Amino acid sequence: MVQAFIFDLDGTIINTEKLKAQSYGYALDELTKGKISFQQVQNVFFKYVGSSRKTVVSNLVEDYYEPLKSATGETDRQKLSTRVLQKRLKTYNRMIIDPLVIRQNIFMDVFETIYKLFNAGKLLALATMSEKYHSHKILQVTHLSELFDVVLTSNDVTRGKPDPEIYLKAAQKLNTDPAHCLVFEDSANGIEAALHAGMQVLGIPNELTLKQVIESDLLPEDHLITHHQGLWNRVSKLANL
Repeated sequence: MVQAFIFDLDGTIINTEKLKAQSYGYALDELTKGKISFQQVQNVFFKYVGSSRKTVVSNLVEDYYEPLKSATGETDRQKLSTRVLQKRLKTYNRMIIDPLVIRQNIFMDVFETIYKLFNAGKLLALATMSEKYHSHKILQVTHLSELFDVVLTSNDVTRGKPDPEIYLKAAQKLNTDPAHCLVFEDSANGIEAALHAGMQVLGIPNELTLKQVIESDLLPEDHLITHHQGLWNRVSKLANL
C-alpha cells in the first residue's frame, strides 16, 4: 500500500534539466572560445542527468579538459571546475527567477498530480540533487512550497543519486516505511537510487532522459510512462486511489 509520494524536481516536475544543459553549454562554448560548441554539450548532457552539481562539473571538465586547458591556459582541474560553474550559474540563476521561463517548462501533468495528491491529504516529499537555493527559488515561483511535507536537497545529504541516501532520509522524515513510498523520477540515476532504497518507482522520463531510462531497463513497463500520457490514471492504479 502506498502511503507517501516522493518527487524528484529537475526533469520530473519542471524541465530544468534542459535549462541546466543549456547553461553548461553556454559556459563551455564561451570558455573554450567555440572549440566545444553549445550543441556538443546538449548532445551528451543526458550522461550527467540526475547527478549532483559537483559530479556534473567534474565530469564535464574531465571530458573537455584539453580544449578547456588550451583556451584558458589553466591546467588545474579544480580551478577549471570553478570557472565552468561560475560561468554557467550566471545564466542558470537568471533562468530560474524568471516566472515566464519556469511556467514554460513545467510538466503540467506532474504539477496537477501533485495538487490532486495534496488535496487528497497524501504525504508528499521532494527529493532533489539540486542545491537548496535553486530548489527553493523554483518552489516559490511555482507556488509548490506549501504542498510538500518534506523538502530535501543536495545540501541535506552527503552522497548523491544513484546512492539511495536522499530517498531513505525522505522516508524517515515522513515516518513511512520505504516499501510504502512511490517515487516519481525522470533519470536512470534517480530511478536506481529509489530502487536501492526499496521503494516503488514510476519512471517519467523527458526528452533528455527517455533513451537513457529505456536502455537502463530498470523498470517494468507498467512502471514507466513516456511523454506523461495517462499519468494520473497510472498513479491511481498503482496507489489504489
